Amino acid sequence: MNITGHCIVKNEDQFIKFTIGSALPFLDRLIIYDTGSADKTVSIIESIKSPKILFAQKGPQSPTGITVLRNEMIAQTKTDWFFLLDGDEVWNNNQLENYLKFTLSQPKNILATFLRTRNCVGDIYHYRGESSGRYKIAGMKGHLNIRAYRKTLEWTGEYPLEKCVDTTDKNSLAFFDGYYWHMSHLKRSSSKIPVPGFRRHVFDLGICANKNELPEVFASQDFPHRSKIYEIISIGAEIFRKSR
Repeated sequence: MNITGHCIVKNEDQFIKFTIGSALPFLDRLIIYDTGSADKTVSIIESIKSPKILFAQKGPQSPTGITVLRNEMIAQTKTDWFFLLDGDEVWNNNQLENYLKFTLSQPKNILATFLRTRNCVGDIYHYRGESSGRYKIAGMKGHLNIRAYRKTLEWTGEYPLEKCVDTTDKNSLAFFDGYYWHMSHLKRSSSKIPVPGFRRHVFDLGICANKNELPEVFASQDFPHRSKIYEIISIGAEIFRKSR
């Protein structure tokens, strides 16, 4: 499809292979910048041989530096739209294909498109319920994220609060009724160095996904299931949340 992927990573070796594997077939090009990984992220990316991938190591970055890199990616983009991809998100084939088709069909007044996220908790087989989502985009609230933008836009602000479009402007945003899987609350790196951003460990029983709902790229590997201790703590956390 006529769209370019933008992916900035640091210490993402637990899921980056699946991230790239799930998105690359549907992109015209994928630009990946590493910002100082201390784990196996770089070697995993370099092991994926594809003419679609433009990979560069940029070294450690300040919050402002991340924004500069994002705008550098826009400058290198030849397609009308770019697709934002984190190193810990994984897509189902049909969800991504349909989301990108939806995006590319939008009229000129639409500057960005967004959809739901399934934020995994405890393991890849469970995700948080929609009612726990706090993001607000175009009058909607829940587990939401913007994933595609027109190339005419520019990033402003500092990571992790940088932005590319006004999320309150209903006239410039379009919602796609679909989802992708986000591993924000799971262990994302084999390194003990903290992964940057708003990621945090969450105790939540969540919703159990059917096996056939999981992304196709997960079929090649067995992932561990969360422990009984995790589930017991999650029950206590749920009781506490309801009592507040």
